Amino acid sequence: MIRQGAIALLGRADTPTDGVEEYCNHLGGALRAGGISLAIERFAWKERGWPRALRSLRRRAKAWKDSWVLVQYTALAWSARGFPLRFSRVLHILKRAGARIGVVYHDVEPFTGPRLMDRFGTAPNFTPCVALWTSAK
Repeated sequence: MIRQGAIALLGRADTPTDGVEEYCNHLGGALRAGGISLAIERFAWKERGWPRALRSLRRRAKAWKDSWVLVQYTALAWSARGFPLRFSRVLHILKRAGARIGVVYHDVEPFTGPRLMDRFGTAPNFTPCVALWTSAK
């Protein structure tokens, strides 16, 4: 018997292949073997724009109360240039809807490089970590 288990929330798709979506499909298969379902949902900010995507998430998240939402995080999935400053809004919406939030970090270390801009760019990548940490129970 399969019961509702979790929702995997993905940001912008990576093309031509999306390793995060592949990971979620494999995770879903493993969970299904244990009788737990995993629904894959996309947060389509690139296609719809942030305001419309956030409104859509508010509507969808109402149905996710008390469900685990596993937000799949890479900096480029949640921003155009690797500065995911709006990501905390996604977490806030999920929290207000009563979802149980888990964040799966696929890029555990910031991008680095020799340029000043490369070093400056590491701080915003830690913003989601801080937002999640401060909102954790």
